[in-house]
Amino acid sequence: MINNVKKLRPPIIVILGHVDHGKTTLLDFIRKSNIAEKEYAGITQKIQAFNIEIKNKSFTFIDTPGHELFSSLRKRGSQIADLGILVIAADDGIKPQTEESLNFLKELKIPYVVAINKIDRPNAQPEKVKKDLANLGVVLEEWGGEVPCFLISAKTGEGVNALLDGISVLSEIYEFSYTEDEIFGYVLETYKDLKIGNQVMIILKNGILKLGDEIYTQTTKAKIKKITSTDNKDLKELYPSIPAIVLGFEDLPLAGEEISKDIKITQTQYFRNLSIGKGGEEVKFLIKAENFGSIEAILKILEKFSQDYNKKIKIIEASIGDLIKVDVDFIKTYHSHLILFNTKIPNFLKIELVGEPIKIVFGKSIYEIEEGLKELFEEKEKQVLSYLKIIKIFSQKSSKITLGGKVEGVFKLKDRVVIKDENGKIIASGIITSLEKDKVPCQQVENSLCGMVIQGSNLDKVKEGYEIFKY
Repeated sequence: MINNVKKLRPPIIVILGHVDHGKTTLLDFIRKSNIAEKEYAGITQKIQAFNIEIKNKSFTFIDTPGHELFSSLRKRGSQIADLGILVIAADDGIKPQTEESLNFLKELKIPYVVAINKIDRPNAQPEKVKKDLANLGVVLEEWGGEVPCFLISAKTGEGVNALLDGISVLSEIYEFSYTEDEIFGYVLETYKDLKIGNQVMIILKNGILKLGDEIYTQTTKAKIKKITSTDNKDLKELYPSIPAIVLGFEDLPLAGEEISKDIKITQTQYFRNLSIGKGGEEVKFLIKAENFGSIEAILKILEKFSQDYNKKIKIIEASIGDLIKVDVDFIKTYHSHLILFNTKIPNFLKIELVGEPIKIVFGKSIYEIEEGLKELFEEKEKQVLSYLKIIKIFSQKSSKITLGGKVEGVFKLKDRVVIKDENGKIIASGIITSLEKDKVPCQQVENSLCGMVIQGSNLDKVKEGYEIFKY
């Protein structure tokens, strides 16, 4: 029997604001946890969602990153939420991501409150923040408007209870409800674990999801094998507004996709062979990240650098989880650089990348990824074309070749190189492990005859007359 009786569900509240204005610290205080201290580099880099009991009432909070590169995550959080808390630091005021978050709330018509945080700071100016909000068209209740405002210190807890009471009043006014008859929800974030498989964080706004149920998104489907709440409790049923990690998806859906029992699969994953920019030289990348939101942030960096350095960027593949064998095959085939965001290369695959003419950009924070990519693009800007035409091959194996030729430009020990045939096709690649000039070992050779030893892959296919280029 279909049950379409309306029942109340907990409000889903998104916490928005500029980076380092105290969003996660506020959630820490509410949860009595220490999430902010555990965040690498001190910033939130992924969506987090928690259901919390406060004064016998249930609330779900979605915490979003404040860094400019995570705008997609903030908007996703806003689209899913019922209510919003706009956090503004009293000592820092209105900032770009404050305005962006405010625009999301207005665009999506989400009721919200303002929390002016860090009022314990000596240089706090809450009244100035209120005036600046008024200039943006936000009229607070105390000035005759409709937006509640609370002065708080997420660090000490001052004003937080009043803020929560305000949120509670809003939820009572709007009475967010659900029925059991039809499942509808959203994908909040996606993860991949080599042992566990596809992990998908979801949140329902209607219906009850049970173990064994089949659900669909626009790109994939799942038969639910396991449901775990975000506070690590195994569940047999998932009710609306309770965020949870589910297992059973055939493929990882895209974060932000809708969930139901009758959506038809109409899309495919689109992070393969993606082109960015229209610059001259093409630079290829393969991206591995811990979650979907991180991939979105990396693509924003690449879009910016494509314009700044006038490069055409090709994304060979962008996926979630640690590097796997098929990724290495892609890298070796396309000679694409590798971006690893809080993921790793298993030891058994590291050896396969030795000698590949690529750069590996690794980072645990978006700042480190941005800096690593900046170094890569600036290095390319400084590169002077250097090449050697092979005159004589003295010995060769698949993994090692000893040859002689004339250098145009400069080659140094440990330079990464590619070897091209007469048609300009890359035949082999490797690292220079030995250099000699006039039969004397040296660190570099400039515009002269030399002997060279290269270690790498496919070197048994190299012929005299081929050319060697620095990569």
